[in-house]
Amino acid sequence: MNRRTFLQTSLPGAAAAVVSCARTEVPRGESLLRVGAGADRYNTSPGRFSLGSSHPNVRIVETPVRPDAQFRPVPLLFERWTHDGGGHYTAHLRQGVAFHDGTPLSSDVFVRSAKEFIATRDFIGLDPDSLRTDGETTVRFRSLSGSALMVDNMTHPAAALFLPSDTVRQHPVGTGPYRFVRYEPKRQIEVERFAGYWGRQPRHARVHYRFLTDPQARLLALQAGEVDLVSDVVPEMLLGLAPDDPRVVVRRSRPIRYAALLCNLRGDPPFDTLRDVRVRRALALAIDREAIARVLYQGHGVVARGVLPGWMFGLGEDQPRGFSLDRRRAADLLDEAGWREGPDGKRSKAGAPLQLRLVSAFPNASAVKPMPEMLAQMFATVGVDTEIIEVEDSQLYYSGYADRGQADLFLELAANANADPTFLLFNVFHSGTPWMSYRYHAAGPSVDGLIDEARRGTNPEAIVNAVREAHRRIIDEHVAAIPILMAPAFVLTRPDVVIEPYENLDWVNFGDAQRTT
Repeated sequence: MNRRTFLQTSLPGAAAAVVSCARTEVPRGESLLRVGAGADRYNTSPGRFSLGSSHPNVRIVETPVRPDAQFRPVPLLFERWTHDGGGHYTAHLRQGVAFHDGTPLSSDVFVRSAKEFIATRDFIGLDPDSLRTDGETTVRFRSLSGSALMVDNMTHPAAALFLPSDTVRQHPVGTGPYRFVRYEPKRQIEVERFAGYWGRQPRHARVHYRFLTDPQARLLALQAGEVDLVSDVVPEMLLGLAPDDPRVVVRRSRPIRYAALLCNLRGDPPFDTLRDVRVRRALALAIDREAIARVLYQGHGVVARGVLPGWMFGLGEDQPRGFSLDRRRAADLLDEAGWREGPDGKRSKAGAPLQLRLVSAFPNASAVKPMPEMLAQMFATVGVDTEIIEVEDSQLYYSGYADRGQADLFLELAANANADPTFLLFNVFHSGTPWMSYRYHAAGPSVDGLIDEARRGTNPEAIVNAVREAHRRIIDEHVAAIPILMAPAFVLTRPDVVIEPYENLDWVNFGDAQRTT
């Protein structure tokens, strides 16, 4: 996903916030669900507006399509759509849909909303000048790149349909099952059930989301009964949770998120060490993934061979070969690259030490801790010294490090966040990425060609085959990324609250959580 579209500065939280917020009052007989969310990362600036649509998605807005269980696009606000093979689309809007203020969803409203909120998302690639109406419920548009997968990208919350207005940044209006009640930046957002919703009504009349930046504050809030569930679960919360704690139930999805080191393939000195594929491969062979899997995610993490799980899009498990622990081979590769080991066990070349900078920050350093320290210890066994920089502020991550290639390695926990099978590979490893921070990880012309082939394709099997081969080359040949683990999405709940975590937490409908007592 375009990380910056949705990220604002994460401000420090405090455990005291667990008891400092007043309880939300609801009428007698109405149900309230209380969610402990992470830091407030909403963005209210033009072109990046995300209030209520992501992190967390509070269900006040909807996208044209949604992902199914296999991450294929299925109808939501679009009832159906067609593509001519050349980047032109015709879409038919669902009838009987109204915004929370009563405005009907029409082709005219869709065009105005799409120009303001969807066409501004660079990775979707919607040509704003192509948007036009064709009757009350039909719209036409085209992809700037000719992609046959643009509607697949519209499963991303960045494609949410807000009703354009002068007050949208103070009071967003959508078509979702909940409508906006109030928002206090860095503190809370509250929504209530929309009686006029076109689809099935959610279980809870109100949902109250509290922003608790500190992971332990979120866990304490759940254990104290201050919230019913926690939506932003990081490894240190699971590490601090006793297996037999009767106050908390750990719920998880299939593994989807990759924890991986993105390598700087095109850095300028002093961040040019990883231009040599032998050094990249040596690092990949120095990692004991089994040990990391035992420590993090309560053992629910899976050793990763790539950055895309095999169950998605029918990719299968025979994608990249990946890397196993082989420190002897790692040492040999470093020797071949001219990095010689000294009497202190550390390596150098021409008098310069082999020291790499590892930045840990997406989505924030807490999301992967203590993985950086574990990796540094493993790299030290083959003579590599590691400088760790941990950043909680994602804006600083980009502006201070990723935008300028000011590191050798970037540790990220992320996923292919929508139904476009090229989404991750194009935006992170293609030389034409619209996310300029990721140009340092571009794998090269052969990978570009495969990704382009997939994006232009209309045959699902051919698209998957091209993605599968591009994925293999990115990992096995170019080592543009060093995969470590595949992790599920987690939700922590009270014992009397049941919810099924979807792999993409932005699509979890918290309002459908079921109380068993």
